[in-house]
Amino acid sequence: MQDDRQDYQKNAREDRQEFAENQFDERAEWYDDRWRFAVGASLTAATFSSLSCVSTTVIVGGVTYHRCDNSWYSRAYSGGNVTYIVVNAPAGY
Repeated sequence: MQDDRQDYQKNAREDRQEFAENQFDERAEWYDDRWRFAVGASLTAATFSSLSCVSTTVIVGGVTYHRCDNSWYSRAYSGGNVTYIVVNAPAGY
């Protein structure tokens, strides 16, 4: 019976540790998605598509921006490939 209690306690401790690690990973992913790209950074189309937010197209003064949560991007081309440049929010946003 004591072995059963020890096994239960060990399993419960492992479950708590796994939960804490998962929470940490999720917070780190959230942070990375929103803050890892500095203004002027360039993202490939694949990287932009893999962000965990839903992109919204916003046109301001004839310029098309892509908003992903609190981050703003402008579509560009590099070597014939589509890229997204991190930009400051347009005036009024």
